[in-house]
Amino acid sequence: MKIKKGLSIRKLSIFAAMILVLSSSQVQAKMTKEAHALYQQACNLESQQHYNEAIKLLYKAIELSGDDAMIYTKIAGLYADLGDWQNALAAYKKTLELRPNDAFIYVSIGNILQNLGNYQDAYKSYMQAMEIFPDYKYNYLNIANVEALMGEYKEAIADYNKFLNIYPEHQESRESLANTYLRNNQSDKACDEYNILYTKNPEGFKEFSSYGLALFKSKKYESAIEILQKALALDPDDISSHANLAISYQQLDKDDLALQEFENTFKLKPDLTALRFDYANLLADMNKDDLAIEQYKQYITTYPENPNVYANLGVVYERTNNLDLAITNYLKSLAKDNTNTDVKKKLACCYHTQKKYIDALKYYEEVLTVNKDDYDTKANKALVLHAMERYDDAIGIYKELIAKQSNVRLQANLESALTSQGDLFLNKGDYQKAAIYFNEVISYDINEAYAYYGLAKAYENLGYIPKATENYEKAIEIEPDNKLYKEDYQKFNAQNKIENEPLNKEIPSPVVASPKETSIVENEQTLIKDGDGFYNQKNYNEAIKKYLKSLEVNKENSVTCLKLGNLYKLKKDTQNAGIYYQKAISISPGYTDAWFNLGLIYAEVGNYPDCKKCFNKVISLSPNYTYAYYAMGLAYESENNKAKAIEYYEKFVSLDKDMKTKQDVINKINSLK
Repeated sequence: MKIKKGLSIRKLSIFAAMILVLSSSQVQAKMTKEAHALYQQACNLESQQHYNEAIKLLYKAIELSGDDAMIYTKIAGLYADLGDWQNALAAYKKTLELRPNDAFIYVSIGNILQNLGNYQDAYKSYMQAMEIFPDYKYNYLNIANVEALMGEYKEAIADYNKFLNIYPEHQESRESLANTYLRNNQSDKACDEYNILYTKNPEGFKEFSSYGLALFKSKKYESAIEILQKALALDPDDISSHANLAISYQQLDKDDLALQEFENTFKLKPDLTALRFDYANLLADMNKDDLAIEQYKQYITTYPENPNVYANLGVVYERTNNLDLAITNYLKSLAKDNTNTDVKKKLACCYHTQKKYIDALKYYEEVLTVNKDDYDTKANKALVLHAMERYDDAIGIYKELIAKQSNVRLQANLESALTSQGDLFLNKGDYQKAAIYFNEVISYDINEAYAYYGLAKAYENLGYIPKATENYEKAIEIEPDNKLYKEDYQKFNAQNKIENEPLNKEIPSPVVASPKETSIVENEQTLIKDGDGFYNQKNYNEAIKKYLKSLEVNKENSVTCLKLGNLYKLKKDTQNAGIYYQKAISISPGYTDAWFNLGLIYAEVGNYPDCKKCFNKVISLSPNYTYAYYAMGLAYESENNKAKAIEYYEKFVSLDKDMKTKQDVINKINSLK
């Protein structure tokens, strides 16, 4: 930036001399006639630019007349014209000894010190002049100039404005003000000042490069392009204007023009490495990936600490499917700046694509600690959890996101996660929970055949034959060509044919033993042990026979009645299951497991009032029987009584120790709310 000096040293010294001549008759009187003649001869030599001869005559005049402020002022001015600053300064200081309150001498001294680069002392000299002669407003320009040179831009701007309030047409000071605004990062105000100068004198305006830079920094790219082109018309080798023009085109997506200007800039200055980052970004935007990578690498050799270059290099590698190098550069970027969540997102996505789910999850979670409501990152986190088979965690996030914003893809993922969790419980033998998840899938999509199939398998294992049959048939109805559904349904039907005589509501008569069996003395414990063996082998018919025979020995064994109820339940014979659970209760009225299982039977057939009575009984007998609260919640939910369902689910959560199960129920509570 060029800093204008305001009045030149020569002009100031002449002006000061004029003031002295006009106001100091006393000085004139002191000068002898001979000395005055020498002074006039020196002035003539000065007009002919014979400065050294003029100085010699003036020193002779001092010898004749003694110390004289006017003569020393003239000598100082002549030395200044010769560029002999030290002698000029010495002469002015001598003048100050003779005239200590001469403000204009302080101004002249300030000019010399400014030219010598001694800005602090120059400033002091200008301020001394201001103190002596505050009405000399032109001095604001001198003060502003030296403040600008010292980097005290705020103070310089204030003093330039003071000067312009008095001399609004002074172009050089307005130009200096514009330049100072630009240096002080007040580009909008710089633009205003340059615009005033350009509008008033378009033919004489020369500061196109600075004006273009101010417009560029103000992001007024269209206007910047127009002015920068004028700058280059004046000076085709103006590197700064080429560079700013290139980036202005780039910002307006005029990529071909930007590319040409970048090339023009590097032709003029090939080692302008700082610009290669923007150049590389342009090449990347134009999908010139190999060239972009080369430029990023050149930039890194000089600026290895810039985290953004590694981030952008990572983007290019990721786009070209070189995920290992993308990850390497994203990690380098984060090593320089670990706060960049955009880079963390990109890094997480790369790990996600590579199926490195633990690493992906780590960075998704870091992003969410900063931006907890980042929808896309939450969705990606759910996908990772889904892939890691943490289905319930994924389900919770899917539901949260869908509640905020309908999303077909996430809805499909939610149903998939629910199905997978249902399968997981099915394989673990937790059929009640499996049924819950498959039912939820159907609540979202009534035509999801696999959910009906999974529900059928769950009900089959729970012994709910009508429900299992209904769901097998529904699955086959939706997908009639599915061999798996048909084969399993056929097996189900074959296994559930009555192999023994029907069991009535009454407790069936014991099976009559064969002659061989009657010859063997069997006591109750032996029969129960044999029944348990068949039970474990899943030979349910033989187990039933043994348990029924044990009841002949001891009709009051409530545990055996419970076992029979469980077997009939497994055989999907809910009627006989209920009979034996009731028998167990009649023998042992406080038998909580019998009450609980009887409640499940009532729930299966849709008798919710009686099922709730059973579960309430369990709770009254054993307040810490956690699954009774869960079952009550299910019953109320089936009756669409959400408030009561939530009440019992929350009680379950407060008692149950299994964190995984608790989270499942918490998710259910949240969905109901």
